[in-house]
Amino acid sequence: RDRREELIPALMRVWPGILLLILAEEASAGTSARSGSRFRAAWQPLAVPEFISGGIFHRREAARGIGTLLVGGGAALLAFHQSNARLRGIAPAKMSIVVDSAVHVWKKDPAYPWSQQAAANPPAKDASAEELLALMDANQVDKTVIIQPICYRFDNSYVRDTIARHPKRFAGVARIDPEDDNALHHLEELTNQGFVGVRFGPVEEKWWKAPRMLSILQKAADLKIPVLLFLGKDGGKSIPWIEPVLRQVPDVLVVIDHMADVSISDTTQIEALLALAALPKVHIKISHTWALSNQGYPWSDVQGLVGKVVSVFGAKRCMFATDWPVCMMPSWPGGDTNYAETVKLAKDEYKNILSPEDLQLVLGGTAASIWFKG
Repeated sequence: RDRREELIPALMRVWPGILLLILAEEASAGTSARSGSRFRAAWQPLAVPEFISGGIFHRREAARGIGTLLVGGGAALLAFHQSNARLRGIAPAKMSIVVDSAVHVWKKDPAYPWSQQAAANPPAKDASAEELLALMDANQVDKTVIIQPICYRFDNSYVRDTIARHPKRFAGVARIDPEDDNALHHLEELTNQGFVGVRFGPVEEKWWKAPRMLSILQKAADLKIPVLLFLGKDGGKSIPWIEPVLRQVPDVLVVIDHMADVSISDTTQIEALLALAALPKVHIKISHTWALSNQGYPWSDVQGLVGKVVSVFGAKRCMFATDWPVCMMPSWPGGDTNYAETVKLAKDEYKNILSPEDLQLVLGGTAASIWFKG
């Protein structure tokens, strides 16, 4: 039985090639037979006397017969293999989905003014939704989670309109002011507008430990939307005062952005990050490898951290992100890469440290289960 199960997939792989060779042979010999005799000839090679005549092998007739057998037999083999797999409880292979779990978009447009803080030093160039879609298509990225950028502060209009125009490709995560007395109202309002998450950061200890923050986290849990936390550079140092608050709201789904931007040489920060795995609702964004690395692409000195994070949290709680266009900004440490490289890293390099099943989850399965459930 085991040998048969190995043989069937092998035959399925080789028979199309054999068929092509036979068809090429027939084409080179010409096809002048009438359609009726062609049909008969397809079956005549099954009889030995017709198949061999006076020691002469009839190549054209054999080609037709064997071709017919291969087409029919290949289909039968495929059906048998699929049926046999179902009987043995093996799920058919699914096409993997690629979901980028963090990008930002903005454009210079009077309809979407910069925040007061950003107006004095606005982005040097646009990072529009149209450009993002072109990059996604060129790099085979199926869907993307757009995070409200800091240049718009708490005016989520541009991201709102973008996700409304492309609901099958984009999901949106909003920002609200954690010190606003109306924060709960704003969060519910944004959720009604189509946002499926809220982000805070860089997280500051003062407002994080305030009673209002507990109410916001509980509201997010009630709305069933994730809370994203950007801790900033060396974010592992913030985890000791982040973690106790999270323990008070165990039902809220939390995503720690960019592996908390921990220093790869600081074991204390790394241990603090990994310790968050004890909270079953905490997820990790596998990103900013280019910012944490001391090397060039593929930033190999960070691969060990990636492997540890996925191993400790489990791939079902980890997701990749490009953080475009921040990955291209020299003002951010390591920000001299591009969208294509950050996608290539996840697709081509992570397969060296992750199993195929874990890679599929990190590349998109986990993010899709949170933001693209439909």
